[in-house]
Amino acid sequence: MTKWFWPLIMLIFSQSLFAGNLVKHSFNSTGDALEVSWTIGKQLLSITESENQGPMVFSNIELSGWSNTKTVGLPSLPFKSVLLKGYPSDFQAELSAKKVFELDRVAPSPAQEMPCRCDVIPWKFNVDFSEEAYNAENREHVFIEYIGKFRGTPITRVRFSPLAYNNKAGLRFVDIGSVIIRSKSKIRKFTMSSKGKGYYIFAPSKFKEALAPLLARRRSEGLDAKFMSLEKLGTDFEEIKNSIHNLYKASKFTYALIIGHEEIFPTEYVETRFDGSTPTDMHYYTMDGEDDVIPDVLYGRLSVDTSEELEKVILKTLEFEDRSWKSSKGASRMIAIASDEGSAPSDVDYVRSMQAPMKDKFNWISSEFLQYNNNSTPENIVSKISDGSIWLNYIGHGSGFSWPSINSEEFTTQHLQDLTAGAVKPIVIDVACQNGRYSNEGRMGETFIRGGDSAGINGAVAYYGGSVDISWDPPAVMAIGISKALGENNNRRLIDVIWQGQLYLLENYDDREGALENFVWYHLQGDPLLNLSKLK
Repeated sequence: MTKWFWPLIMLIFSQSLFAGNLVKHSFNSTGDALEVSWTIGKQLLSITESENQGPMVFSNIELSGWSNTKTVGLPSLPFKSVLLKGYPSDFQAELSAKKVFELDRVAPSPAQEMPCRCDVIPWKFNVDFSEEAYNAENREHVFIEYIGKFRGTPITRVRFSPLAYNNKAGLRFVDIGSVIIRSKSKIRKFTMSSKGKGYYIFAPSKFKEALAPLLARRRSEGLDAKFMSLEKLGTDFEEIKNSIHNLYKASKFTYALIIGHEEIFPTEYVETRFDGSTPTDMHYYTMDGEDDVIPDVLYGRLSVDTSEELEKVILKTLEFEDRSWKSSKGASRMIAIASDEGSAPSDVDYVRSMQAPMKDKFNWISSEFLQYNNNSTPENIVSKISDGSIWLNYIGHGSGFSWPSINSEEFTTQHLQDLTAGAVKPIVIDVACQNGRYSNEGRMGETFIRGGDSAGINGAVAYYGGSVDISWDPPAVMAIGISKALGENNNRRLIDVIWQGQLYLLENYDDREGALENFVWYHLQGDPLLNLSKLK
């Protein structure tokens, strides 16, 4: 064991280098033990003075390639996790430390409460700080937590960190080590994948004729695509939920799409962290009891009011899949719009991490509109969307009807009316408050989806956003996961990469409740089965 003292630490660990960070997963021969091992290298550990100062001098501790814990008041430390099938009681996990450094007089900065994404990050006189956590008796490296169920399968998260701290002993860094997970039965990693063919479209009967081209497309792909009228399902949320649950018991369908805004097709209103009446369709699809928090069906909703609006969305969907745009020059272009707020990571860091996997996979070109740059104007953004773009990431504040995190005036739904038709329409991933509500008020998501007039269709082919005030970090982490999933494999459907983004959030955000609440906030407006296989 080696001791390192503060002046030397600041000299050696002030920068993160991208070398020597190796993490391996290996099963034993019988499959009832999984070892996750790492060899990190001291040069990858970054220790810098924190702005959060309170009862002691705090330091920001980061490790290249690892996420940092965000549970408020607790020491913020790098971690990774693995999701397994089973209950926590099915597993035992222990740390094997092969090389250890003791870092004296280094106190990790506590994770701070972040506002929703409609508020400015406040300056704090007193930091959020848990005295109990900092004075814990033991320095724990490994945590086993229950996440929930997916299609009847329990999910357990084993979270581990090469660093652990308490005030008495200081900071311990396991440079070379592993976590060994054991079970009485074969260990199986959890994946949120779907290979089923069942697809239900739920809609008022007035939309049935307009849906014919979409149903025909999905059936031609081998899917068991069916239409079920709202009139047969019920008149309120509970009746409709019971009908959908009974359909699931009979056929275990995999995908679903609701047609109509919340005034046409009822939704549920639940309490979340920032809103006492959050609209959500999630519990139409949670099949594992009242306490279920993870949907078993992968779903979306098209918030349209008329058959004409629905027809435009379907035209955009088929156009995207056929790559039949009048101009395809935007088929390898992305748009990144980010606020000038946040730190470690900032919103600019976040949006670049969102787009990096597509740059690596497809060599797509990104046009950045960053709030601190003069080019971040509504006129420039309208021009770039009109020219064509395959993917758009926004991260910043949201009002429901605007993206305020622009250098000049806000980008509003009125600016979306200025889009021209004919070019590639993007998939929009919106990390902001309020914009994704399906209330028929013409919010950002609805306006993107319904875009177009007699001169042609425009807007977006799909939109994924939050319906109410949302947390600062979880949606951003999820958006990175969506991009990573697309970069790893685009031979699948849009909802599949979105669900992989939610899975990435569960793996890389330690606050379980904060991660799971993201399922409630976020809504896909678009066909969940939008085919991404022709992206290039």
